[in-house]
Amino acid sequence: MPHSNPSSMIPNGFYKPPRPPRKVGAPGQRTDGGGRTECSNGMTALVPIYEPKTSGLVYGVTTIERPTFWFYLPAATAATGIFQLQDANKKMVYDTQISLPKTAGIFRLTLPDSAPPLEIGKPYRWYFKIVCTGGVDFVDGWIQREAVDRDLQRQLEQASAMERSRLYANHGIWFEALTTAADSRLTDPNSQEWAALLKAIDLEELAAKPIVDCCEAIAR
Repeated sequence: MPHSNPSSMIPNGFYKPPRPPRKVGAPGQRTDGGGRTECSNGMTALVPIYEPKTSGLVYGVTTIERPTFWFYLPAATAATGIFQLQDANKKMVYDTQISLPKTAGIFRLTLPDSAPPLEIGKPYRWYFKIVCTGGVDFVDGWIQREAVDRDLQRQLEQASAMERSRLYANHGIWFEALTTAADSRLTDPNSQEWAALLKAIDLEELAAKPIVDCCEAIAR
Protein backbone atom coordinates (compact mmCIF):
# COMPACT_ATOMS: atom_id res chain seq x y z
CA MET A 1 0.00 0.00 0.00
CA PRO A 2 1.60 3.34 -1.00
CA HIS A 3 2.37 5.88 1.71
CA SER A 4 0.71 9.26 1.41
CA ASN A 5 2.75 12.43 1.45
CA PRO A 6 1.96 14.16 4.77
CA SER A 7 2.18 17.61 3.23
CA SER A 8 -0.45 16.66 0.63
CA MET A 9 -3.04 16.63 3.44
CA ILE A 10 -2.60 20.40 3.86
CA PRO A 11 -4.24 22.48 1.11
CA ASN A 12 -2.04 24.22 -1.43
CA GLY A 13 -1.74 27.94 -0.85
CA PHE A 14 -2.01 27.74 2.93
CA TYR A 15 1.11 29.91 3.12
CA LYS A 16 0.10 33.31 1.79
CA PRO A 17 3.21 35.39 1.04
CA PRO A 18 2.86 39.08 1.87
CA ARG A 19 3.76 41.84 -0.53
CA PRO A 20 7.24 43.11 0.39
CA PRO A 21 8.08 46.78 0.91
CA ARG A 22 9.20 48.77 -2.10
CA LYS A 23 12.80 49.68 -2.82
CA VAL A 24 14.55 47.32 -0.45
CA GLY A 25 17.63 46.98 -2.62
CA ALA A 26 19.26 43.86 -4.08
CA PRO A 27 16.94 40.83 -4.02
CA GLY A 28 19.31 38.50 -2.17
CA GLN A 29 19.95 34.79 -2.68
CA ARG A 30 18.79 31.88 -0.58
CA THR A 31 21.36 29.36 -1.83
CA ASP A 32 25.08 29.79 -2.34
CA GLY A 33 24.91 27.80 -5.57
CA GLY A 34 28.23 26.14 -4.88
CA GLY A 35 30.02 28.36 -7.35
CA ARG A 36 32.50 30.18 -5.13
CA THR A 37 34.27 27.68 -2.88
CA GLU A 38 34.02 24.04 -1.84
CA CYS A 39 33.46 25.08 1.75
CA SER A 40 29.66 24.86 1.95
CA ASN A 41 28.34 23.65 -1.40
CA GLY A 42 24.53 23.80 -1.24
CA MET A 43 24.10 26.06 1.80
CA THR A 44 20.47 27.22 1.78
CA ALA A 45 18.37 29.66 3.79
CA LEU A 46 14.89 28.33 4.53
CA VAL A 47 13.04 31.43 3.40
CA PRO A 48 10.55 32.27 0.62
CA ILE A 49 11.37 33.90 -2.69
CA TYR A 50 8.77 36.50 -3.60
CA GLU A 51 7.77 36.29 -7.29
CA PRO A 52 10.68 33.98 -8.23
CA LYS A 53 10.09 34.46 -11.98
CA THR A 54 10.32 38.26 -11.80
CA SER A 55 11.75 40.09 -8.79
CA GLY A 56 13.19 37.00 -7.09
CA LEU A 57 13.20 38.82 -3.75
CA VAL A 58 14.25 36.71 -0.76
CA TYR A 59 11.84 38.03 1.84
CA GLY A 60 9.89 36.98 4.91
CA VAL A 61 7.90 38.53 7.75
CA THR A 62 8.29 38.14 11.51
CA THR A 63 6.27 39.49 14.42
CA ILE A 64 8.87 39.30 17.18
CA GLU A 65 11.80 41.46 18.20
CA ARG A 66 14.45 38.75 17.90
CA PRO A 67 13.31 36.10 15.41
CA THR A 68 14.72 32.70 14.55
CA PHE A 69 16.39 32.07 11.19
CA TRP A 70 16.74 28.62 9.63
CA PHE A 71 19.51 27.31 7.37
CA TYR A 72 20.49 24.06 5.72
CA LEU A 73 24.22 23.40 5.71
CA PRO A 74 25.88 20.38 4.09
CA ALA A 75 29.02 19.10 5.73
CA ALA A 76 31.25 22.19 5.79
CA THR A 77 35.00 22.43 6.08
CA ALA A 78 34.78 25.67 8.07
CA ALA A 79 34.07 25.58 11.81
CA THR A 80 32.59 29.05 12.13
CA GLY A 81 30.20 31.33 10.29
CA ILE A 82 29.17 34.97 10.42
CA PHE A 83 25.65 36.33 10.79
CA GLN A 84 24.93 40.00 10.12
CA LEU A 85 21.94 42.32 10.08
CA GLN A 86 21.84 45.68 8.31
CA ASP A 87 19.10 48.28 8.17
CA ALA A 88 17.76 49.66 4.90
CA ASN A 89 20.52 52.29 4.91
CA LYS A 90 23.20 49.55 5.08
CA LYS A 91 24.05 50.39 8.67
CA MET A 92 25.26 47.32 10.55
CA VAL A 93 22.94 46.65 13.49
CA TYR A 94 24.17 43.18 14.45
CA ASP A 95 27.32 41.23 13.62
CA THR A 96 28.32 37.98 15.27
CA GLN A 97 30.45 34.92 14.68
CA ILE A 98 28.88 31.52 15.38
CA SER A 99 30.11 27.97 15.72
CA LEU A 100 28.79 25.68 12.98
CA PRO A 101 27.32 22.20 13.42
CA LYS A 102 29.74 19.33 12.90
CA THR A 103 27.23 17.33 10.86
CA ALA A 104 25.14 18.20 7.82
CA GLY A 105 21.58 19.27 8.51
CA ILE A 106 19.17 22.10 9.25
CA PHE A 107 19.86 24.42 12.14
CA ARG A 108 18.24 27.42 13.77
CA LEU A 109 19.83 30.72 14.68
CA THR A 110 17.84 32.84 17.14
CA LEU A 111 18.87 36.42 17.75
CA PRO A 112 20.04 36.67 21.38
CA ASP A 113 18.95 39.22 23.96
CA SER A 114 22.17 41.12 23.25
CA ALA A 115 21.00 41.82 19.69
CA PRO A 116 18.99 45.01 19.15
CA PRO A 117 15.25 44.38 18.68
CA LEU A 118 13.84 44.64 15.18
CA GLU A 119 11.61 47.67 14.81
CA ILE A 120 8.10 47.27 13.44
CA GLY A 121 7.68 48.29 9.81
CA LYS A 122 11.39 48.52 8.99
CA PRO A 123 13.10 46.15 6.53
CA TYR A 124 16.42 44.59 7.49
CA ARG A 125 18.89 42.73 5.34
CA TRP A 126 20.47 39.63 6.82
CA TYR A 127 23.59 37.75 5.75
CA PHE A 128 24.89 34.34 6.72
CA LYS A 129 28.49 33.83 5.61
CA ILE A 130 31.12 31.15 5.78
CA VAL A 131 34.70 32.29 5.23
CA CYS A 132 36.92 29.74 3.50
CA THR A 133 40.42 29.72 2.14
CA GLY A 134 39.13 30.27 -1.39
CA GLY A 135 36.66 33.04 -0.56
CA VAL A 136 33.33 33.65 1.13
CA ASP A 137 30.14 31.65 0.67
CA PHE A 138 26.95 33.40 1.72
CA VAL A 139 23.19 33.57 1.55
CA ASP A 140 21.22 36.75 2.19
CA GLY A 141 17.74 38.21 2.13
CA TRP A 142 15.28 40.57 3.76
CA ILE A 143 13.14 40.41 6.88
CA GLN A 144 10.57 42.85 8.22
CA ARG A 145 8.80 42.84 11.56
CA GLU A 146 5.06 43.49 11.51
CA ALA A 147 2.59 43.98 14.35
CA VAL A 148 0.06 41.24 15.12
CA ASP A 149 -3.53 42.44 14.99
CA ARG A 150 -5.81 41.72 17.93
CA ASP A 151 -7.91 39.12 16.15
CA LEU A 152 -4.90 37.05 15.14
CA GLN A 153 -3.37 37.40 18.60
CA ARG A 154 -6.56 36.06 20.16
CA GLN A 155 -6.58 33.09 17.77
CA LEU A 156 -2.93 32.33 18.48
CA GLU A 157 -3.50 32.34 22.23
CA GLN A 158 -6.27 29.76 21.87
CA ALA A 159 -4.57 27.57 19.26
CA SER A 160 -2.52 24.40 19.55
CA ALA A 161 1.07 24.36 18.26
CA MET A 162 -0.09 22.84 14.97
CA GLU A 163 -2.85 25.41 14.62
CA ARG A 164 -0.45 28.26 15.41
CA SER A 165 1.87 27.25 12.59
CA ARG A 166 -1.04 27.26 10.14
CA LEU A 167 -2.35 30.58 11.45
CA TYR A 168 1.05 32.18 10.98
CA ALA A 169 1.30 30.71 7.48
CA ASN A 170 -2.20 31.86 6.52
CA HIS A 171 -1.24 35.40 7.53
CA GLY A 172 2.10 35.35 5.68
CA ILE A 173 4.23 35.33 8.85
CA TRP A 174 6.97 33.04 7.63
CA PHE A 175 9.53 32.99 10.40
CA GLU A 176 7.16 32.07 13.23
CA ALA A 177 5.28 29.61 10.99
CA LEU A 178 8.49 27.70 10.27
CA THR A 179 9.82 27.80 13.83
CA THR A 180 6.52 26.56 15.25
CA ALA A 181 6.42 23.81 12.61
CA ALA A 182 10.00 22.80 13.43
CA ASP A 183 9.20 22.50 17.12
CA SER A 184 6.19 20.35 16.25
CA ARG A 185 8.33 18.13 14.02
CA LEU A 186 10.83 17.58 16.83
CA THR A 187 8.10 16.44 19.21
CA ASP A 188 5.97 14.63 16.62
CA PRO A 189 7.73 13.13 13.57
CA ASN A 190 4.33 12.78 11.86
CA SER A 191 3.67 16.51 11.97
CA GLN A 192 2.65 17.78 8.53
CA GLU A 193 3.35 21.49 8.74
CA TRP A 194 7.14 21.38 8.32
CA ALA A 195 7.05 19.51 5.01
CA ALA A 196 4.09 21.55 3.77
CA LEU A 197 5.82 24.86 4.45
CA LEU A 198 9.01 23.82 2.69
CA LYS A 199 6.98 22.53 -0.24
CA ALA A 200 5.17 25.89 -0.40
CA ILE A 201 8.50 27.65 -1.06
CA ASP A 202 9.90 24.97 -3.40
CA LEU A 203 12.32 23.49 -0.88
CA GLU A 204 10.55 20.17 -0.37
CA GLU A 205 13.82 18.30 -1.00
CA LEU A 206 15.03 19.57 2.39
CA ALA A 207 11.98 18.46 4.38
CA ALA A 208 13.51 15.15 5.48
CA LYS A 209 16.90 16.60 6.41
CA PRO A 210 17.74 16.28 10.12
CA ILE A 211 17.47 19.25 12.46
CA VAL A 212 20.80 19.53 14.27
CA ASP A 213 21.85 21.39 17.39
CA CYS A 214 23.54 24.72 16.75
CA CYS A 215 24.68 27.49 17.20
CA GLU A 216 26.66 29.40 19.79
CA ALA A 217 27.67 33.01 19.31
CA ILE A 218 31.38 33.70 19.55
CA ALA A 219 32.73 37.10 20.54
CA ARG A 220 34.40 38.86 17.61
